[in-house]
Amino acid sequence: MRFKTINFSKEERFILGIEVETNRYYIAIPVNLGLVDGLEYYEIEKVEFDKFEQDFEYLKNLAQKCRERKNDGKLLFQPGLVRGTPC
Repeated sequence: MRFKTINFSKEERFILGIEVETNRYYIAIPVNLGLVDGLEYYEIEKVEFDKFEQDFEYLKNLAQKCRERKNDGKLLFQPGLVRGTPC
């Protein structure tokens, strides 16, 4: 998989992009894995992706739901044995 960042919010700590091989849209949040930091990628619909300019509050809330692990069914990768802590 190859991820291409299209937009991001430094303040709200999330990234929007597209996985170029499958053309799936995603929102990613940073996680701390102990010794290293990483990202968790969640698939989103194009309509959600397009809300960056139109309804930023929606994406802010969506990122928060990901941090609370309420969108785990949309993870592009299932976490390993040790799951990162949202940061």
